[in-house]
Amino acid sequence: MFRTPALILSRPEQFQHVLNDNARNYVRGFAYRSLERALGKNIVTSEGAHWRTVRRTIQPAFKRAEVEAFDQVVTDAATKQLTAWEDRAREGSVIDLDEEMTTITFSVISQLVFSVDMSEWSRITIVD
Repeated sequence: MFRTPALILSRPEQFQHVLNDNARNYVRGFAYRSLERALGKNIVTSEGAHWRTVRRTIQPAFKRAEVEAFDQVVTDAATKQLTAWEDRAREGSVIDLDEEMTTITFSVISQLVFSVDMSEWSRITIVD
């Protein structure tokens, strides 16, 4: 159907080659254009000068000390969820990993961005 060539990376040295050493030789494909329509121009969907501007803006948040601080937030969220899973496993409950991983992800992101754990919000169901 589609005959667009794609590049799939799996090894660190491949990522280094494509994303760092030779980034100007590679462009993002149609999937990113679709993503851009949904998400707008951002660090994931942009290229070239706009990407560099966005990257420079957010780069301070990814300095070593900042990223090392993420470690504790991720560890705490995973530990909290693991404890809940152990309790539910003892009860013989089924665990929906998709829902659970969404909860962990929401917890980490909300804590890193807003300094508040909003993980329970991921379980809210809106009914008309």
